[in-house]
Amino acid sequence: MKLNLEEGIVSFQRVNTKLQGNTYKGSEIAKQSDACCRSYAFKNLDKYRNCSIHRRQIFIKETATSVSESVTDGYLATSTGPTVAVERILCDDPLYVKPMVEQGRSIPEYMVKTRDNILNHIQDILKEISIVK
Repeated sequence: MKLNLEEGIVSFQRVNTKLQGNTYKGSEIAKQSDACCRSYAFKNLDKYRNCSIHRRQIFIKETATSVSESVTDGYLATSTGPTVAVERILCDDPLYVKPMVEQGRSIPEYMVKTRDNILNHIQDILKEISIVK
């Protein structure tokens, strides 16, 4: 595809912009690319990327809870004392100066879900690229 993009400044969003205003406008590949860029997963990921590169570390709330087990006669004890369960929650919007964690974006579950969502979009785009060639 001849999008006439300078190699040093190529980004997914620039490619999408070219596809929307190019001879590919309205094509399936342009639709799939735009769907990816408009998805919440992509927008959120872009906010985290922007914050971590240009602003500050991303806020993560970490909660440690002590977990103890009582061993009843007849069972083999697998631990010698209390253990600690750690839960990490990613902030809702890293661009806010006062972080909130109301959406409960648990690590790593939220990251896996976001990755899978983006990969599904990428697979759809790659299918269209193979058709365009």
